[in-house]
Amino acid sequence: MYKRQPLASPESSSAARVQAVLQEVGDRFRATWPQRFATLAKTEQAIQSGDFSLTQLQAILSQIHKLAGSLGTFGYDQAAEIAASLEQSVLEQINQQTQWAQQFSTSLASLQQELLTLAPPKNHCTAATKPDQNTE
Repeated sequence: MYKRQPLASPESSSAARVQAVLQEVGDRFRATWPQRFATLAKTEQAIQSGDFSLTQLQAILSQIHKLAGSLGTFGYDQAAEIAASLEQSVLEQINQQTQWAQQFSTSLASLQQELLTLAPPKNHCTAATKPDQNTE
């Protein structure tokens, strides 16, 4: 006797397609890890040598943020937490550099303004006005 196989429901077929797409996307994401880590390692070397800029930190912050989000999306919770911690560290460094740069600019502008308003101090001898000590 012939026994009919139950047809796959549209829901299970759709879920299987979604699962396959997620698997493919996850595989592509995992394939980017070596390159992403190499970029982070180069950044670490630049930071250790003091050869990095605020612009570079902002770029790496963006990369780390995306990585942390992607790791969380794909269920790599521990790695996502580590990346988020790294992101916070970079953000704090950016804030410190930005504050220092603003303080430096403000102080430099104040110094420039002060120098523009200064007259030579009274009773100040310069090389041109200094009396010759050997003529007496």
